[in-house]
Amino acid sequence: MRQARIGTWLVVAAMAALLATQVRAESEVRGHGGASAEHHAEVNYPHPEVPGQAVWAGAMLLTIFFMFVMAAFVGMLVRSEIPEEVPPAHSHDEPPGASHQHGTGGTRVVDPHD
Repeated sequence: MRQARIGTWLVVAAMAALLATQVRAESEVRGHGGASAEHHAEVNYPHPEVPGQAVWAGAMLLTIFFMFVMAAFVGMLVRSEIPEEVPPAHSHDEPPGASHQHGTGGTRVVDPHD
């Protein structure tokens, strides 16, 4: 249980570091005014252009981050509700007739007198 919590906190710390890096990069781009026209050569053919302000990327990263956090909490909750001992499984690998419920051939024995 302790290892799962440590692993969860490591994931949360890594996501926070990635988020901080993304925020820093966005603030640097906004601070420099984005890509200026003097850095790009004039292109005469049609091509897609990158939008100047892409706020949706940060919102999407936050959404994904919070989904991971919620999944971690749900995982810990499910893990805490698991019984300590798993009940014995019913084996279907037994040869026919080994259970002694269906006769020697493995098929159900029907009593003709019933």
